[in-house]
Amino acid sequence: MSSELDTYRSDLMKLNDWAMSCSAIGSNTAYQVLSDEQSRVNAIRHSAHTVNVELDDWIHNFAYNFQFMPKRKSGWDEMVIKESAIVVGAGPSLTDDQLLALDGYEGTVICVNKSLDRMYSLGLVPDWAIMLHTTDEILPHFTTPAVRENLHRSNVILSSIGHPSVTDEVLAHANPERTFWYNPSIPSCFAPNVDRMMAVMTNEIVVDTGGNVGIWGLVLANIMKAKKVGLLGMEHCHDITKVTGWDNEKAATYDYQWAPEDDQVYCLTPMFKAYLLGLVNFINRVREETEVYNLTPFGPMYAQRNIHNEEFHGVPYLTPQEFVRRFS
Repeated sequence: MSSELDTYRSDLMKLNDWAMSCSAIGSNTAYQVLSDEQSRVNAIRHSAHTVNVELDDWIHNFAYNFQFMPKRKSGWDEMVIKESAIVVGAGPSLTDDQLLALDGYEGTVICVNKSLDRMYSLGLVPDWAIMLHTTDEILPHFTTPAVRENLHRSNVILSSIGHPSVTDEVLAHANPERTFWYNPSIPSCFAPNVDRMMAVMTNEIVVDTGGNVGIWGLVLANIMKAKKVGLLGMEHCHDITKVTGWDNEKAATYDYQWAPEDDQVYCLTPMFKAYLLGLVNFINRVREETEVYNLTPFGPMYAQRNIHNEEFHGVPYLTPQEFVRRFS
């Protein structure tokens, strides 16, 4: 397998050089999310489970997934969803009551992999299931009975650099007619022109996800022209009463804050700081075309308190029930 990967790597580098010389690649240009390259670099550098900076791992995953990708553009990025959308994250503040408030919602529901089992188990079917990780850490989220029995009812967008075990599990239970692919963007300082190469090889667009699956959900809603987007369970922090196995030395460097909204103490790690910066940058960039609302009592308001950005004025808060009533 090692010799095959070496050969594949060599071929990819040749194609990478060729892609670099192309003057244009049409509609396959990378969809830029974060406002500057350094923000993207920081988001990647602080993430151990999303876009992997180890090129060998990326090549291994991409080489495996390429055989399953259609040879034609799937066109998901040209679809237009309903006027409003709700992105369901997997933050510690997310409750079953909040999710049940989405029952009967007529907009589009986009759900991250970690919350799929919870939604299906409550009898709710998200319109889109999304993922980003390059490791097999997220595999358990796709192997529960509820997900295996219901995944075919949702549209699924697989990552071209997702782990092979996740790809196999998803393809075994998803509806082939509702399965799509995308290429997560990798900062050029880590792998020059890889974005172009992925676009040319797969005929799918490259998406700057901000290095986080929740932000990717918001990006997806924006690409699909949603005008109102609610963020549910996307606080990008830890509830310190629900985590175990922390390294005490590292934990001492984290930021902690009490949230009067739900009387909890939350922790902001360097990785989550990078994600929040990406979220803030993206909200600032799309505010003329997409109105973003916070549907969690704590949620992205954490960014307003901890991210110093003169252009960021917070995210309006609505309860899930109110968002559904106003924008369904």
